[in-house]
Amino acid sequence: MIKWNDGLSVGIEELDNDHKKLLDIINKLSEAIDKNVEVSILEEIFISLEKYALVHFNREEAYIQKCAKVNLREHKKQHDSFTAKIPELKQKLLNSKEYINAQEITVFLTDWLVNHIIEEDIPIIGSFDSCKVVNKKVENLPLIERLSKKTTQYFSFAKRVLLSALVPIAGMLLLGFIVLWNDISKYNSIKSTSDITDIITHVNELAHVLQVERGLSCGHLASKLNIFLKNIYWT
Repeated sequence: MIKWNDGLSVGIEELDNDHKKLLDIINKLSEAIDKNVEVSILEEIFISLEKYALVHFNREEAYIQKCAKVNLREHKKQHDSFTAKIPELKQKLLNSKEYINAQEITVFLTDWLVNHIIEEDIPIIGSFDSCKVVNKKVENLPLIERLSKKTTQYFSFAKRVLLSALVPIAGMLLLGFIVLWNDISKYNSIKSTSDITDIITHVNELAHVLQVERGLSCGHLASKLNIFLKNIYWT
């Protein structure tokens, strides 16, 4: 089962709901394959897929014709190509005798839906702003969801992928900088302690030398004093 991700939102509620519905149908088909249901049920699912794909394509083409300055003919050609592909996929599934081959069809449909949103829909949504149909009401959402919506609205899918790659890298660089700064601070602290220890050692050596000099001086003065006193006594 593939769950809907708000990162695939194009910002137009009707189109987003269409994409969610198509994803639900694809998930339903995958579940039916897993349960090995009857052929009639598989055929009903493909009928639902084909009908809802047409509804979505018609709605999308109406938006494009009204709001977007893009090649509608090329977009419609892509839609028609998928619509024609659905009966082929159904026949391939019904003729498939292995589970893996059957699952490949749902994988193909899922890939198609994601690529349809990313490569066909999202690039043209920016030109819809003139029609004021892009939903930007995110004030009542939680903070994380508001940020997610804002990111979806103002950044293309390619930029969002780039951001998703850069954010962890930036986090690692920041962590590395913090660790390096911490190590440098510790090094400077240890170096300062070492410098103080050297100074104390030198001070101790100086004090010892001064004490020796003081002792020698006192001895010298004492000897001179004795000689002086002896001279006084003899005279």
